Amino acid sequence: MATPTYRNFREGTGTGAGGEGKSFVSQHGHNEHYNVYESSVAQIGSDNDFHANLVEGGQLGYGYKAGLFDAATPLAFSPAVIVVLQTPMMWDPRNLGDDGLLAMTTKSMFECHAKSVTGIDVNYNLDSGDQPLGHDGQNFKVPTQSKRAEVNPSFTWPEVTGNLVWNIILRWIWDIQDPDTNAGLEFMEDPLPYTMSAYSLTFMAIQYDQTQHPDRIIDAAIFCNVYPQATGEMGIQRTIGTTEVKERAITFNAYLMHNRYTKYLGRQVAYRLNLRSETYLGASPNVQEIDPMFGDFIEGELDNSFGDGYVDGNTNGIAQDRVNTVTNNRTTVEAWNRKRPYASDPGEQRVNPAAGIEGYEVGSQGAGINDQIQPNF
Repeated sequence: MATPTYRNFREGTGTGAGGEGKSFVSQHGHNEHYNVYESSVAQIGSDNDFHANLVEGGQLGYGYKAGLFDAATPLAFSPAVIVVLQTPMMWDPRNLGDDGLLAMTTKSMFECHAKSVTGIDVNYNLDSGDQPLGHDGQNFKVPTQSKRAEVNPSFTWPEVTGNLVWNIILRWIWDIQDPDTNAGLEFMEDPLPYTMSAYSLTFMAIQYDQTQHPDRIIDAAIFCNVYPQATGEMGIQRTIGTTEVKERAITFNAYLMHNRYTKYLGRQVAYRLNLRSETYLGASPNVQEIDPMFGDFIEGELDNSFGDGYVDGNTNGIAQDRVNTVTNNRTTVEAWNRKRPYASDPGEQRVNPAAGIEGYEVGSQGAGINDQIQPNF
């Protein structure tokens, strides 16, 4: 088992056990114990930059340990960041014959307009089998299968001028299947193959920690095959003396992809978003945008992760662009054409997807998604 590495605010880094290792200095100045470890995924299963040292820093035993309060700092979850990776191919300008407004509006609606997003949490269940043991009625259980819980993302949007939110969801459902003819993609003279790429959306949810540093995101998950279950009621009503401000709560079907590699992808996207560098404290009152500048990057990163040609190639026998990032997924074209400094070069953090995450053998949990998992989107 490898020796842990410890960090010290005042003394740099060191390795070892006992008195040889260094620690974060607590608020009381003690450094003979370890408050926070540098993470080692091989040791504890966490690939976050740092994790609390509960070996020596547990505070709910017989009494508290005043010199190790850093280890008891609670973890705070701020609102997750939503990043749309793919809009429905049926709304690509080449298929729709527009300037990409519908796709760009949908992307912005998911990323920038949702009041709340639920149903995107990640949960694993472990099933058990059992059989009787002894004569007192107890069963002896054995684990049988681990499973990811299904997800149904639910977005709540304030309705805006033009009844825009409700109409986009209605258009989405109508384009998937006409309610009168039952024909899918009927608005297209030469319809796309009726696959999830044609009618569904893909987004990533990134859970930052309080520092918003890309290397320290808590986790990230990808949700594909996303499409609405219903529009919800439009809201037509008549009650004398009553005027309502409408909200749209829309639930979607989705397929969850979550493992250590999706977290790696989340880090790369977080580098390009570079939210930590944005500040509104000194911004002009006329500020209109945050410039993410990662359109070309995410296209290349998805190629690396899902296989060459993922964006422009023919990965599943369908000669269509699988991700509309370059054309559709921009809220402002001008913003994406500008260069900007990054906090760090994400290239330094990359690993070969075929080799999995550093410290792991290739497998479904640490592999590049294209190695053993073949998503059809």
